[in-house]
Amino acid sequence: MIKKNRAIPWWGWIAWLLATTLGIVAYAHFPAQVVGKANLMTQRLLVVLYEPAFILGIILLWQVLWRIDPKKKNYESF
Repeated sequence: MIKKNRAIPWWGWIAWLLATTLGIVAYAHFPAQVVGKANLMTQRLLVVLYEPAFILGIILLWQVLWRIDPKKKNYESF
C-alpha cells in the first residue's frame, strides 16, 4: 500500500511551474492591454498572472485543508 505523506503530488507543483513559465513567455508577446471580460481592456500582467495565481491558491488551500482534516488517518484504507 502506498503511504501518502504529502497533500499535493509532485505533478501539482509542475503544473503550477508550467503555467507560470508559459505566462512569462506569453507576457512578452502580448500588447500593453488585451481584451478581457465583456470586451473591456485588461492589463497584460493581470491576464498572465491569473491562471498561475489560481493554481497556487488551490494548492495552498489544499495544503491547509489536508493538514486539518480530522479523518486523515483513514486515507490509508481507501
